Amino acid sequence: MTKAMFGLCVAAALANPARMARAQSDNQPNLIFSITSGYSSGGRLWALAKQAVVAPAGQFDTVALERHLRPGFSAILGATLFPSGHLGVGIEIGLFSLGSESRCAAIDTFRTDPQRLNEQACGSIQGRSFPTSLAAFQAGLTYQFGRRGGTQPYLRVGGGFGLLGSSFIQTAGVVATTSGSCQTGCFKYILDAAKRKEFIWTATAAAGAAVPLGPGYRFRVEARDAIMAMPIVTGPATDLLTTVPVAPTGSTVRHVLTITFGLDVAFEPRRTHRH
Repeated sequence: MTKAMFGLCVAAALANPARMARAQSDNQPNLIFSITSGYSSGGRLWALAKQAVVAPAGQFDTVALERHLRPGFSAILGATLFPSGHLGVGIEIGLFSLGSESRCAAIDTFRTDPQRLNEQACGSIQGRSFPTSLAAFQAGLTYQFGRRGGTQPYLRVGGGFGLLGSSFIQTAGVVATTSGSCQTGCFKYILDAAKRKEFIWTATAAAGAAVPLGPGYRFRVEARDAIMAMPIVTGPATDLLTTVPVAPTGSTVRHVLTITFGLDVAFEPRRTHRH
């Protein structure tokens, strides 16, 4: 055996255990708990070009209505199990502050009304904020690139359901009257849904990276597309003589971009040493 061949054999013998050790480390089961907070984008949710509102003497005013989602914060708790390799399965619970804001504008001049009820209601609706929210429960898959112990980019997809905390349809303004049992702080309803939608489906597509901070800890940054079926108004309320006019409603898919930052805590099985 030549010296060159002997050197190659020694190098192979030394390198092979190192490769096996790295492979075993990468293939070890790994459980990661995540605590994440983020900031979500907003945008228009629905718009109604013309909605008639009862005015005195059998007349009607016409207003345009909109509802917008406002940017807001989110908090997410998650757990992901990597049985081996780079693919993991996980669950998460998230609370998204999807505050909404209503808009109202008169199509024409308001009809003559000594109490200006419709004008008061529309002025109260314009820019009014609603503390709406979404609690989402999802399960999904995560694929991490690179080796453990270093920075790991990843892709993640998930799906589940969400619980809406308030109505995204109900539109009412505060008015003051000079007659009746309610004279101050009264609500005049312009429209509402026949039944408030509480449960919706949700999905997530995300990309991010986890940076090690020390043994067992990682810093995570992620951009996610939060996809959800939100309730919307599909047409004007037509039965206007009721206390609360009911509008036809439906749902539409909305994409809410969310940027999150979080802390990962990793748990690995205890390694035993043989002597």
